[in-house]
Amino acid sequence: MWLQRNMVVMKQIYYTQCPIGYGLGASNGFQIKRLTPGYPISGDFRHLGLRAFLAGTRTMAPAALRYRRNERGEAEVAWLSPRSHEYETERGLWGRPGGHFAHGFLLEDRELETLGNWPAGLFDRPLWIRSDRFPSRGEPPAPLELGAADLSDPPGFDVFDKFVPGGDPSLLACLLTSLATVVREGRTLFLIDDAERLADRIALLTLAFPAAWRPALTFSTYHDRPEELPGFRLQGSIHAARPNRQALFANGIVADLGSGVIEPRLEPAAWARTMADWLIRRTAADRWAWEETGRRAELARAGRDLGAHLFWTDEWLNQLYGFDRLVHLQTGTPALPQDWADLASLTAWANRHGLAEELVETRPHSWWREAAAVGSNEARLALREHLAQSSVWTAEDAPAAWGETIADWSRTLGPEARFSLIEAALGSAPAAARPGFVRALIGMLPDPEAREALRWLESLPSSDRALLLPLGVRNAVVDALENQDTRPIRSLLGQAFNLPESLPAVLDALAAEASTAPSAREEMAGLLARALEPAGSRTVAIVLRWALRQGELAKVWLKPFLRRAFADPMNQAGWQSLHKLVPAPLQRCFATAVLEIARDSTLPDDAFCWGVEQVLLPLPEANRPCDSAWAGVYLDRTPSGLDLLKRLFSKEYRQLGLSRWVEQARARGELSDAQQTRILECEQYARVLRTGDARSLLNIKLPVIPATERGAILGQILRHMGGGLTDALHLALDTCRDSWPGAFDAGQPGLAGLARALAEPLLDARADPTAWFDQLVGLLDRLGLTTTTGGGDDGFEANSLAAEISAELMRRPGPGFDVWSTRQFLLQNDRAWRLLAADVRRELVGKSIPARLESLQVWDKSLTKGMHTGRFFEVWLNVCDGPTLAATVAARAADLKSLGSILWWHANDDPDACHDLRDAFATLSPMAPLPEDGLTAVQNWMRPNRPAQYRADDEGLALPDSPGHAASRAPGESPFLSRQGAARWRCLEALSALYRTGIGSTSCWQSLAGWKHVLPLGELETADRYRFVAWFIFRVDEFEPFQIARFAKWLFECGLSDVDRLTRWAEELGENEAVSDAIKLARAPLVGDLRMELRQVIRDAREPARKMRSPDSPPNP
Repeated sequence: MWLQRNMVVMKQIYYTQCPIGYGLGASNGFQIKRLTPGYPISGDFRHLGLRAFLAGTRTMAPAALRYRRNERGEAEVAWLSPRSHEYETERGLWGRPGGHFAHGFLLEDRELETLGNWPAGLFDRPLWIRSDRFPSRGEPPAPLELGAADLSDPPGFDVFDKFVPGGDPSLLACLLTSLATVVREGRTLFLIDDAERLADRIALLTLAFPAAWRPALTFSTYHDRPEELPGFRLQGSIHAARPNRQALFANGIVADLGSGVIEPRLEPAAWARTMADWLIRRTAADRWAWEETGRRAELARAGRDLGAHLFWTDEWLNQLYGFDRLVHLQTGTPALPQDWADLASLTAWANRHGLAEELVETRPHSWWREAAAVGSNEARLALREHLAQSSVWTAEDAPAAWGETIADWSRTLGPEARFSLIEAALGSAPAAARPGFVRALIGMLPDPEAREALRWLESLPSSDRALLLPLGVRNAVVDALENQDTRPIRSLLGQAFNLPESLPAVLDALAAEASTAPSAREEMAGLLARALEPAGSRTVAIVLRWALRQGELAKVWLKPFLRRAFADPMNQAGWQSLHKLVPAPLQRCFATAVLEIARDSTLPDDAFCWGVEQVLLPLPEANRPCDSAWAGVYLDRTPSGLDLLKRLFSKEYRQLGLSRWVEQARARGELSDAQQTRILECEQYARVLRTGDARSLLNIKLPVIPATERGAILGQILRHMGGGLTDALHLALDTCRDSWPGAFDAGQPGLAGLARALAEPLLDARADPTAWFDQLVGLLDRLGLTTTTGGGDDGFEANSLAAEISAELMRRPGPGFDVWSTRQFLLQNDRAWRLLAADVRRELVGKSIPARLESLQVWDKSLTKGMHTGRFFEVWLNVCDGPTLAATVAARAADLKSLGSILWWHANDDPDACHDLRDAFATLSPMAPLPEDGLTAVQNWMRPNRPAQYRADDEGLALPDSPGHAASRAPGESPFLSRQGAARWRCLEALSALYRTGIGSTSCWQSLAGWKHVLPLGELETADRYRFVAWFIFRVDEFEPFQIARFAKWLFECGLSDVDRLTRWAEELGENEAVSDAIKLARAPLVGDLRMELRQVIRDAREPARKMRSPDSPPNP
């Protein structure tokens, strides 16, 4: 219902004449007596003014109800009560003759809707306050609740029995037309009548229009000088007030209802005559028409911002009120062309305003087939407008029915008119309806006309390709299979993807043409898969569902597509998205296709496991497909014993039914002996965990798992066996050592996981570094890792299990545990100090270079190094990667200088490397300038100014079996740098020199001239060479042509010949330097000339006969 039952509390105003102190004014006279906070006040109170007596008499004026929109657009309703004297207080009426009391309140739009948008129904209702005798003293009006019950009558059709018990429909139509006119033009309709009838007249006129129109009908039921009261569309006055008619004519239309004269006279509009007839006759049909028109008006206006005045135009209202006549279908079809034209116009209007549904229901295709004999242009226009309604095509048989209808209409037409009608119908039909429409149309037309229409359809640039695409499949397949030209079929599929409604027909045609041979079908499936790569989910869903309906051939059609999807094991979200596209009836077929395709051993294991767990097992068992090989493949594709254990015994997978599915396969004899053994081992292991009996470990074999999961298994065992340094731990270690030979040795994968598990039993002793270390040694002894051989102490290497355990310990805070005390203990321990390497490695992970340097500073300050400073830096520098090593050396080179030679642990990885960390620095540092403030210290550190010194720390260090010597060195070469390290260091040093403060472009070019015979740029790796050049380009901002020529020749001699790579010089700097667009633009001329010159040098080298230009001297001035 449009009436709401809720009540609203109003903002109110009392306005009257009162003595000083009785109102809110500062003197006697007209003033606001009471006011609800928030009520808007302006200086204009004319809408609350009323003359108490008729002019020249002591006859009381009638009370007035007024409704207006204030300056803020809010609805304001007021009741004005005249009284005989100026004041009314506790002592009664007194003062000069004549006064009035006005009570007003505000209504929000939703509050006005509570009244059915019909404030005229509040005339003279009990809710109005007509006097207030007592001083206000700042108190607001008494609360007022307003609801639909406060109206004089419910604002429905029955009210018209009271307002128009009889009457002249012509006069009422003229009033309605006049009211719409003044609203549209912003003027006023003045009603002059007896006082007792004015309120009913206004109530009738405002209620007659639909509810959404009523808020615009502002009114005043009475004013003796209406021209003095602006802003109202409808105003009442009485003859006795002798209104100034000439003034009224200047402001609008005057209707003297006593004489029945309306000036200026307006012819009643068609819509007004229709509405007047409804209101005068008031039959059941009239009630229905009035109420349905109100409903249609709400629908037509909802959500459409067409301009408020448009809804008041006669043209628009004629369509609205004429609509009811057309939806009440009479026998036969329109006889006159004008009737067809009216039908076309109204149909188009209804379509624009969402009202076409009723017309469609009233005039089905059978009605139009009967009207086919009319054949007029107006009738065809009406048919076109009717077909433009989307609901015409929604019924399942609608496309074919309308195709037959258009064929009937086309029989008597010439080609031009026929094709025009067909084109209009095709343009109106939804894409999904067009195939059925065209098939029915062509089938109903006589043979010559049918062939002619088909040729015309094929020639149309705007024709619906949904029909034509399947016809082109045959030739496209022939081109692909016989002529090896796949462009036509790829183009056709791309068009079909853009027309999803045509895609099933195209795929059916493709399957039919590819059925000649299995190889043809596989080739077409591959082309279809490639075409689907950029397609959206809607297209993929159509193809997926179509393929699954192909029965045994579903695997063939889906294999190329699913292989591409399954190739990425990280794309399980994409796999799940595909699964969601499959409707329930096709899930069984999808499961079969997925598992048959994913069992290919070249695809990731995760794909087959996902197919079992997410696609197959969620199906009801009665509807679940079965294959004797699937369970065995599933076990083989789950190589990790830990994963298999989880899948067989965890609650998640038990609810899924996986264990039961595997057990059923085992009962059917579908598993091999090896697979059954794996299951048995998992069962035995799970049983041991449940019992918690460590001795049982000696009788089982642990599940086969990858190295990365060993720590998880060990931790699982220790948790179930009670943990701690007990016999259970020793039994667990013995079992793991026997099951995983060599797994605990230094450098083996998975040590970090094992360390997490083994750190737990040692945590209780962490507060005492000595006790903790003794327990660690005991644990290593149990694992057989501490046998001392070859002068080194096995078990305490930098990449050993002990190192990982110690690193794990440092990240396990606890009562009494001081991490720095433990680190200090390890640093001073001649046997165990290299264990700090794993701790430092974890310290650096995920940090930026500045943060890593800050960590170094913290460690440096927190540890007392003394004689062990060399150990400290040896650990730190050997753990660093290239960029971190470069930054660390630049920051601490002065400290390193005093330490002499520091061993490079990873020198054995390169047979030509030296075992000195200075070679590591030279070899691993990024090809980038070193910081200027640390450059001198780095140069001093790199300079061999004294022989290497013996350090006690190196005693017992495991040296390479055959360290050998670097390549023979020329005089002056560093004894601790390899050939590659020396070359890189010289280039780093030269590059760093360019970036010293005060070095400009001229100095850079001068340095480059001296590099030709001394800088070994050509010995660097290719990436380092181009990075060196990029830094040079970044540094210089000025150049001369001869300098570019010299530069290009040197680059070519150093083996740089990729001209295009020079344009990407800014990318070569990578993360070391962010190059702004302005710098790139500024260096563009230099780079362009350099590329051009390098091309010329390359051409000259290829044509030795050509005379070489000499760039070594500047051109003559």
